[in-house]
Amino acid sequence: MRSDRGQALLEFALAVPLVLVVSVSSFDVARAVWQLNALGYATREGARYVIAHGAGSDDPVGPAAVTDGPVRDAVVRAAVGLPAPLVLATWPDGTNSDGSRATVEATVEFVPVASQYLTGGALHLTLRGVTTQVIR
Repeated sequence: MRSDRGQALLEFALAVPLVLVVSVSSFDVARAVWQLNALGYATREGARYVIAHGAGSDDPVGPAAVTDGPVRDAVVRAAVGLPAPLVLATWPDGTNSDGSRATVEATVEFVPVASQYLTGGALHLTLRGVTTQVIR
């Protein structure tokens, strides 16, 4: 009888770390996917701002002026629940006139939960969202 309890305790001690690793890993994957989706949504909102404020707008943003502050603000407002992303707005065609393209890129650092506690955040991933739309 006594050896059965010892065997059960040993099996439990071997299984618990494995269950914890699987649980924390699946939680981190879910967090990373959520943050990646939120970042994609934020870049789409930034691109919508850019295409609505082309050369024909009363308050245009474009490659000639240093006016990507409003684009950055639009992305940060839409990035709910994320650390402040680094935002880059570019105009691949070199102009903000109708028919030209505008690209908004945002990056944010993702730190897994296990890394926060075990390595002080040394392990991190850079998540990137990019949206390109045509100015109308």
